[in-house]
Amino acid sequence: GGLTDAVLLLDTGSAPPLPTLTFSASPTTIQAGQSSTLNWTSTGTISCDASVGWSGSKPLSGSESVSPTATTTYTLSCTGSGGSVTQSVTVTVGSILPPLIPQSALSLVAVDSEETTAQDNRGVNALDGNPATFWHSQWFAQSPVHPHWISLAVAGTATVQGIRYLPRQDGQENGTIQDYQVFVSQDGQSWGSPVAAGTLARDTTQKDVLFNGV
Repeated sequence: GGLTDAVLLLDTGSAPPLPTLTFSASPTTIQAGQSSTLNWTSTGTISCDASVGWSGSKPLSGSESVSPTATTTYTLSCTGSGGSVTQSVTVTVGSILPPLIPQSALSLVAVDSEETTAQDNRGVNALDGNPATFWHSQWFAQSPVHPHWISLAVAGTATVQGIRYLPRQDGQENGTIQDYQVFVSQDGQSWGSPVAAGTLARDTTQKDVLFNGV
């Protein structure tokens, strides 16, 4: 016998695919109080994590609504056996507010509940321009259950693009609106789906909720 030349072939398998990520925001420009939807799709990944403008573990593909109060960049990083990929999108928050409809052009149609016995918390207080007064649902002797609502009428015709809400200014939080829905009607009968919905910060600062003009 003797030695002969030999070639050793090793099959290491194909390399894992590089991960891909598509990340976008729609719309990319909003006004304060509006929302944008982040959409993303990844392939070849096993995990995705948010950073910068948001945080936490995210599904490999999905969407999430955000309502930044200032221009914000959102970053998403996804990792797979073939590596990692990171993308960022920026949602720009504009500062131009639509013109206000004068309070003199607004009138109270109805409220579902108001306190008139222990304190003057009538619904009409919401429109009197006085920050020292406010509307509050009935709380003396009875406490009607949520949801509570107030219906307002606009004199003539107008394009409504949002609402401005000033919570009570006496240092108390009772009666402050938190979760809300805004409906608009041409005839006061047919309301359809809400044109805006969300959750307001539980503080006493003025709130502007904007939406597409109707």
